[in-house]
Amino acid sequence: MRPCISVIVPLFNKEPYLERCLASVRAQTLQDLEVIIVDDGSTDGGPALAAGLLTDRDRLIRQANAGPSAARNRAVQESSGDLLAFLDADDTWMDDHLADKVALFERFPEAGLAAGPTRPMRPGESPLAPPKDLLLTDYFAVAASARRHLFQTSSVVMRRSAFDRVGPFAPIPHGQDSELWVRVALVFPIAIAQRVTTEYDQDVPGSVIRVHQERRPVYPPTVATLKERLGAGAVPDRIVSSVRAYCGEWLTDHAIEILRCGDAVEARAVAAEAVGFGARSGVMGIRVASHLPRPLARFAVRAVGRARRANAHVRWPLAGPGLREGGSC
Repeated sequence: MRPCISVIVPLFNKEPYLERCLASVRAQTLQDLEVIIVDDGSTDGGPALAAGLLTDRDRLIRQANAGPSAARNRAVQESSGDLLAFLDADDTWMDDHLADKVALFERFPEAGLAAGPTRPMRPGESPLAPPKDLLLTDYFAVAASARRHLFQTSSVVMRRSAFDRVGPFAPIPHGQDSELWVRVALVFPIAIAQRVTTEYDQDVPGSVIRVHQERRPVYPPTVATLKERLGAGAVPDRIVSSVRAYCGEWLTDHAIEILRCGDAVEARAVAAEAVGFGARSGVMGIRVASHLPRPLARFAVRAVGRARRANAHVRWPLAGPGLREGGSC
């Protein structure tokens, strides 16, 4: 019998965390599932460990290293569930994570993706949680007001039909997941849960948090995609203004990151592009800081970034659609 949910796990050198990850899958209250692990050329003992932890219903697929997009896309191709639950090998779920997301799809059958707040395993940034379960018909307005992503990859459960329509993950080195989520949000409403059911380990080498801190900033792939869609007239009229606001906020943060790395000229250029999308908050501070000596500029622009985060006020919709009956699978 075909499972309701396919759990998609890309694996690359995460042996120390894999058993913890898969234990959280086995603990789910909803067990109508299969686990598809794609080993993306690991050089540690992760694949051998995975082979010993999977059941007859699960699959371990090995391929040469091609990056997380290729690993996730391969796992989706090899899976059979109507719902795709994404889980990174260094993250974990609480035991009702899948049941919670299936319930969201039952309440909001028009949603293409269901997700929720994620909690760090050690004290860190507070989870971004709505006041109640919501269906976002304009994801971009809320994300722009928050000035941060509304959810992380391991909290996402996606309808296969939505993935087939807007996927796959793009072959880009960073930000593949958030780039796909904005493509989903251009076409489908997004269901957001109130409760935290996912945990991530922000100290894992190679994690998104660590890579973001260590690498030189790259142009936001979400903005690149949205600019292309705006130029092609492929953004619905009702959300054009919020998509532009989203681009402006993300470009402002990108300019801050660039200036922290010492490139004042590029930071000013990106800040000017952000203004073209209507951004205001932080732009003047970036311009002023970019003319200071480098040590002072880095100090000043950090202050600009802190002020932007402190002044961000998430505008969750105050009203949503009523409850609906119906199954997800």
